[in-house]
Amino acid sequence: MKELVPGGPADLGHQLKEGDQIISVAQDTGEPVEIIGMKLPKVVEMIRGHKGSQVHLEVHPADKPDPSAREEVVITRDVVKLNSARPRRDLPSAHGRRRRRAPGGDFSS
Repeated sequence: MKELVPGGPADLGHQLKEGDQIISVAQDTGEPVEIIGMKLPKVVEMIRGHKGSQVHLEVHPADKPDPSAREEVVITRDVVKLNSARPRRDLPSAHGRRRRRAPGGDFSS
C-alpha cells in the first residue's frame, strides 16, 4: 500500500504502515479472498463496509524482509471524511488569477 488515508481507521489504528502489502481480505464472518493481481477498485470495495463492522487483512509487513512473513490486521470500519484528506490545489478564477481551494472546499485568493 502506498499510503494510508489520513484520519481513517487504518491510519488511526497504527496497525498498517506505508509499504505493507495486503495479501487477502476477509469479511468478519467470511473466508479470506486473495487480492494479489486484483484491480484496486475491487479491493477497495471489499475493504469498505458498514461503520462498526470489521474487516480482516492478511498483510506482508514492509519492515520484514522474509517474503513469507504474514500478519493479520483487524480493522473496525468507521466513517472517513475524504475532504479533510484531500490535498489543496490551485484552480483558475474568472480573471485568470489562481485561487487556492481550502480543505473544506471554500476558495481563498
